[in-house]
Amino acid sequence: MPIPTSERVSEAYSADCHSSLIQFLHRHTYELALSSIEPGHVLDLGCGTGYGSAILAQAADSVVGVDVSEDAIREARAHHTSANLSFQTVGDIERQPLPFEDGSFDAITSFHVIEHLSDTGLYLREAKRVLKPGGRFIAVTPNRVGRLFAWQRPWNRFHVREYDSARFEETLRSVFSQVEIKGCSADEDLLLPEIKRTRRLRILMLPLTLPFIPDPARRAGLGLLSWIRFQLFWSRAKDATGANDPSCGSEKNVQLIDDCSGRSPYLFAICQ
Repeated sequence: MPIPTSERVSEAYSADCHSSLIQFLHRHTYELALSSIEPGHVLDLGCGTGYGSAILAQAADSVVGVDVSEDAIREARAHHTSANLSFQTVGDIERQPLPFEDGSFDAITSFHVIEHLSDTGLYLREAKRVLKPGGRFIAVTPNRVGRLFAWQRPWNRFHVREYDSARFEETLRSVFSQVEIKGCSADEDLLLPEIKRTRRLRILMLPLTLPFIPDPARRAGLGLLSWIRFQLFWSRAKDATGANDPSCGSEKNVQLIDDCSGRSPYLFAICQ
């Protein structure tokens, strides 16, 4: 199997319990979003391989999943088909407007996108533009609290910056008048291994994530370490049964909470 070249949640990441847990948490954020979305027309902005768009399509009148990656859209179209679901590629959201009329959607979901952007201005303004009046923009991003030291840059090489709840809310309020931030958390037995893993990584990756390290060097170094880890551990991980292990998670384990500390690996924002 080839090394994944971008941060996508797919079968490439489901070989062990940790990867299965990450996949589960990503998927379940869409389940949580359903309670905040009225039936209508939904845009999944940064849909990746389309698993979340397909979840939204179970309740929405129509869902359009968009992504900058042609490969991701091709995979989404191949694996997720229904009459009310479509996928298309879009241009770089930091530089190009979305190809939709003003007020086209009742709701927009955009999960694990904002941390990849250097400039969030056009991305957020375009989300607001294509929303109908009173529509909801729901965004999810990793919570840097617990993942990183206060001054540290991301150890995920695909992330430009990571947010705590205050910075996340400040960024969203630059465009949206109403912003509510929740923590996306889980039961202790499910959450503790992930907390330990991320705290270990913030130390192990420290030389490459110091604030004065140029970003190209950070990305290149982290990419090399990822390649080495892949070569050493993929053959063992692909034989693991963690993806089918019920201890890796179930729907009842994940919930939104007011606490946005390190107990919440993700931040969940509802904006109007």
